[in-house]
Amino acid sequence: MKGNRSVVRWTGRTLLALALAAGGLVVAPGAAFADWAYNATSTKSSKGGYASAYYTGVGNYYPELTVCDLGPADGLRARVEFWYGGQGINLEATGGSGSCVTVDYPLSRGTHFTMKACLRNGSVPNSQPTNCGTLRQGVVP
Repeated sequence: MKGNRSVVRWTGRTLLALALAAGGLVVAPGAAFADWAYNATSTKSSKGGYASAYYTGVGNYYPELTVCDLGPADGLRARVEFWYGGQGINLEATGGSGSCVTVDYPLSRGTHFTMKACLRNGSVPNSQPTNCGTLRQGVVP
């Protein structure tokens, strides 16, 4: 009996891990170790895909901007629009569902910024972002 109970326990843990992964509990690689983090998420496309963006850092070190293409494949790119003081950056994950792109993006302490996660049809030149989520505002700690 003891051997069966161990197998059941292991199977339960495996199912829990699979359920969490399938349920969309996904964290950008750098976000798991950040002292501070801001997140913006797009709305879902008609096929269920969405973008999630993170601005993270450890104190004054390693500030990174990340955008991930999550959910089912939908043919759209994940995009983050990040701006501060009249300037900024647009970053896109072009590798399909499950892909992320990260860039180092240091800003001075106390800098106010705004970020927004969207989707965009990369096969259409100059296409406009769609499915944009709520604007996320923050201050670099």
